[in-house]
Amino acid sequence: IGWFPPRAIVRSVWAVVIALQQKPDIVMGYSFFPPGLFALMAARLTGAAAIVQLTGGVLEIESGGHAPEHAVIPEFMRKRLVPLCHGICSQFDAVIVRGRKAEAYLREHLQPKRVEIIPGSVESARFHFRNHRRKIDIVFIGRIVPVKQPDHVVEILKRVARKRPGLRAVIAGRGPLLEPMKRQVSGQGLQRNVCFAGHVERVEGLLARSRIFLLTSRSEGLSIAL
Repeated sequence: IGWFPPRAIVRSVWAVVIALQQKPDIVMGYSFFPPGLFALMAARLTGAAAIVQLTGGVLEIESGGHAPEHAVIPEFMRKRLVPLCHGICSQFDAVIVRGRKAEAYLREHLQPKRVEIIPGSVESARFHFRNHRRKIDIVFIGRIVPVKQPDHVVEILKRVARKRPGLRAVIAGRGPLLEPMKRQVSGQGLQRNVCFAGHVERVEGLLARSRIFLLTSRSEGLSIAL
């Protein structure tokens, strides 16, 4: 389809099939399209309540319904799709957002039946930063996808390394742009400065040893990593 990975469409269709079989009380989509749209369809077919969580925030609607990490829809199409997204979003029994800015947008531009704020939560007791030697200068934690702008990460590290040749940086995460990012690091001669840690389950240990946390996202609903 171009803007959406086929797997996301398949999973959404399969969710409708399961809903028709199981007849749940609630059908929920995590993001507007495709999960949210198919969740609304499944809910209306089964008599369930329909809920959508706008994980990517207002941008999920303003971009024409596509997930922020995928290619941007052409402007002439986006202008026609946004009003349609407004209408569809108003059909949900509840819309979940991360913060008050998104809540205010929904109440101004849509007619949602119910809006709830559920921020991305982190158990703060996991994080203890005392008595740790901070041997890592900069750490990036996140999915390596377009919306996180990994090319910006490398550009920043390149500029810092010019003034601090001994820079030590760690990039934690996986995603479709991981290999291009590694090639970019190599192309800038930063192999000795940058370590790719892959998926890190317990990030608190990594953060405790780092001086600076770097976030370069083009947009966030509410950054859990931050």
